[in-house]
Amino acid sequence: MSFNGFLLGFLVSILPLIVLLRIFRGKFLFTEQPMTKGALMGFLLWLVAVIIVLVDTSFNVIGFMREETGPALAGMIFASHAGFITAGIVLAFMLEKVTKKQE
Repeated sequence: MSFNGFLLGFLVSILPLIVLLRIFRGKFLFTEQPMTKGALMGFLLWLVAVIIVLVDTSFNVIGFMREETGPALAGMIFASHAGFITAGIVLAFMLEKVTKKQE
């Protein structure tokens, strides 16, 4: 795992995870615990990014694999799973603290 992949995953996933965590305030899949819920959402978001890269690699839908930096970007996305999961945990922790303060 590279630090660049971790940083890419962390920064790219912040905004979508904020939206997802605000939408799914209650139970998500099988858990109500916020940290586990954030980790699952981060993993599922990473899985969506990987599926998009694989579809683009196979069918050239988006076209970023045609460029010379495409394989490097795909490698960074495959290596960014820890960044997505960490962002989910951090945002779930922050959202839990903010909602407890408001109560």
